[in-house]
Amino acid sequence: MKRAKAWVDKKLRQGVNKNELYACVGAFSNRKKSVVMAEKNLSEKQYQKRYNFLANAFAYLESL
Repeated sequence: MKRAKAWVDKKLRQGVNKNELYACVGAFSNRKKSVVMAEKNLSEKQYQKRYNFLANAFAYLESL
């Protein structure tokens, strides 16, 4: 959660709109796992790591 919080805070300081961050985080989780893995050339472990990071980022955005 610490890395996700730091990433979100950095993006907000850079002037990225909160709604745009929601769209960024949601775009990853709203697509089929197989499609994302093929498109990004991710292994199962890499996908899970990215998914967990973005889930934490989303949770932090919700708490703001």
